[in-house]
Amino acid sequence: MFELEEKTYQRLRPTLPPGKFALIRGEDLVGLYDTQEAALSAGTERFGLTALFIRKVGDEVMVVTAPALSLGILRAHPQPVLPG
Repeated sequence: MFELEEKTYQRLRPTLPPGKFALIRGEDLVGLYDTQEAALSAGTERFGLTALFIRKVGDEVMVVTAPALSLGILRAHPQPVLPG
C-alpha cells in the first residue's frame, strides 16, 4: 500500500519545504499544508473517506488510514450508554 506515493515523495523530497505536510496521491503532489489536520481535511474533502498518504517533510513515514477516526466522525472510545 502506498508504494507509488512513497516513490513520488522520494522523487519530490529535495524540492519540498521541511516541516510542511505533503498530501500525495499516486504520482501527484496534491498539496502542502502547515498541519496534519489541514492535510487530512483537504484530502478527505477531495477524495472522501479513504486511506491517504500524508507525510511531514523530513520525518519518517506517516500514513493515515482512518480519516473518519481522525476527524472525529467515529470515536475510538465512545461514551458508555447507561441504563435508565
